[in-house]
Amino acid sequence: MALSPSLHRSITPTPPRLPRFWAAMLLGAFWLSVPAQGAVRTWDGGGGDALASNPLNWSDDQAPASEADEVVLDVTTNKDMTWDLTNAVAAWRQSADYTGTVTLATTYTGTFTQLVITGDCVLSNGVWTHAANGATEASRIRVAAGGNFVLGSNAAINANGKGHSAGNGPGSGSLANANAQPAASHGGLGGEAYNPPYGSITSPTNLGSGAYTPGGGAVWLTVGGTGTIAGTISAQATPPGLAGGAGGSILIEAGAVEGSGLLDTSVPYNPNPSSQRGGGGGRIAVKLSSGSSFGELRMQAYGGISSGPRGAAGTVYLQTSAQAEGTGTLIIDNGGSETLTQTLVTPAQSNLNTFSAIVITNKGLLGLNANTWLNLGTAANLVTYGPAQSYIATAQTNGAEIGSSWTLSGYTLQLYTNLVLSGDLTVTNGTLAMYAGWQTNVVVGGNAVVKSGGKLTHGANG
Repeated sequence: MALSPSLHRSITPTPPRLPRFWAAMLLGAFWLSVPAQGAVRTWDGGGGDALASNPLNWSDDQAPASEADEVVLDVTTNKDMTWDLTNAVAAWRQSADYTGTVTLATTYTGTFTQLVITGDCVLSNGVWTHAANGATEASRIRVAAGGNFVLGSNAAINANGKGHSAGNGPGSGSLANANAQPAASHGGLGGEAYNPPYGSITSPTNLGSGAYTPGGGAVWLTVGGTGTIAGTISAQATPPGLAGGAGGSILIEAGAVEGSGLLDTSVPYNPNPSSQRGGGGGRIAVKLSSGSSFGELRMQAYGGISSGPRGAAGTVYLQTSAQAEGTGTLIIDNGGSETLTQTLVTPAQSNLNTFSAIVITNKGLLGLNANTWLNLGTAANLVTYGPAQSYIATAQTNGAEIGSSWTLSGYTLQLYTNLVLSGDLTVTNGTLAMYAGWQTNVVVGGNAVVKSGGKLTHGANG
C-alpha cells in the first residue's frame, strides 16, 4: 500500500543538526584548505622611482606581496626596475615587448640573498643585472626557480664589469696608470699577475678581481626543471686598459639544460695598443640533476688578449646527473690565444685525478702547482689536441717522478723542474720543453726515444 505524502514525511528520518559552533568550524576548515589565489602584478613604472617595492610602480598600485603573485613586465612600459622585494613570487614573465633592465638587489649576505620563483621564469626580452661591487663581495645575481627557466634569444643576463672594482679582489692586479703593470687573476692567471687564481672549479660563485679595470660579476641560477638558454649570460671583465681585470663566474644548477645560447666569463679584447696585460678568464659550471646533455650551449672563459703578456683561460666545468659531485669534465680553452700564462690549479682543487675528463684545447695551458695530483704517467682522463693546442706546465719544485715508462703524446709539457722516470721515455706527437733558468734535468732509467712528430727543447722560450 502506498503511503500518503504526509505519512511519508512523518517517518522519514531527519538528519541531525550540528550545533552552530561546530558548523562554523567545519566551514572555516574547508575555506582554509583552498590555496590562496595570487594576482598578476604588471609593472607600469608609475611611481617616482624604479623600485619594485613602490606600489605606485604597478598597474593596480599593489606590489607583489605574496608567493602566489605573478610578476609581468610587458608592453605597458620599458622603464628599468630595481627588484628589492624579498618575498617569493609564483612566476616571472618578461614579454618580447619589454626591453628594459632589471637590477636584482640580491646580495652575498644579509636579508635578500636570493630571489625565489616557485614556478616558471620566462625572459623573452630585456636584461637582468646586479649592482657593481667594490673591495668586498656584496652584490650578485642569485635566483632559484622551482619550475622551468627560459632565456630567449633577445634577452640577456649581463654582469659585465660588475665584479671587484679597479685594484680590488683576492686576485687583484695594478690600477696604476703606467705600463707593464700586472693584470688580475680569477680562474686563470692574469698577465704577469702577482696574485694567484682563486675560487671553485666545480661551484664557482666569486666575483672577478679588478686591476686597471673592474672584473666580471657573478650569476648563480638554480632551476628545478629545464633551463633553456637561447640568449647570453655574461660576467665578463671590463675591456682592459693598461692591466686587465679578470672574468667573473656563472653557476647553473638545473634538472636539464638545452638551447644554443652563450655563457661567457672571458676578458674581452681591447684593440687599444695601450692594453699591456690581459686579465685571467673567469669560471663557469653547469651541473645537472636529471639530464645528461648540455645541448648546444657555448661556454667560454678566455683570458685577455693584450700587447704584452696575455691572460690565461679560466675554467669550464660540466657535470651530468650520472656523475658524482666533483667528477665531471674540466675544460681549459683559451680561444686560440697563445700565452705562457697558466690556468694554475690552486691547492683547494689539487686532485685532478677525480675528474672524468680534463680537456685542454685552443692553446689552453694547465698549470700544476707543487700540491697538485695528476697522474701524467697514465693520463687516463686527459683529452688533448696536439702540442700546438694543448699545454701543461709543471710547478717550480725540486722534482717530479713517474714510476714507470711514459709516453708523452698530444700536448706540450713545459717543464720547470727535474723529471725522473724509472722506465722508458717516449715522445711522439708531443713536445717536452725544458726551460732555461730552472732546474730542468730529465733522468730516464730506461731508453729515451723521440719519434716522428715528437720534440725536445731547451731554452728561454722552451
